[in-house]
Amino acid sequence: MALSIFAAREGSADGHAAGSDTRELGPQPLDKLMSRLELDNHDLVAAAAEPLTHKMVQKGRKGRRLTPKIQCRILSALNRVLAERDQLPAESGDSPRLGLGDLFNY
Repeated sequence: MALSIFAAREGSADGHAAGSDTRELGPQPLDKLMSRLELDNHDLVAAAAEPLTHKMVQKGRKGRRLTPKIQCRILSALNRVLAERDQLPAESGDSPRLGLGDLFNY
């Protein structure tokens, strides 16, 4: 019996293995924070020091899994926007900043 190289993997009709990690993780804390501060995606894109697109920010807000590099770009841009607006959360230390754990729950 010959096996087709195009046969779907066992466990799923679409070819993905059962139990594989999902890319959609639901709305992230980033979305709530940006909504509360009345920021839109363009605010982060305009403030970014490194290349950042509206699509990357939107994916981050809606829970699409991002690479650590893109997460860091979003974090850096958000900290920059908040520093410009003097809206960083009050914490102890010289330079209070948000961390990745404040924006993403994965």
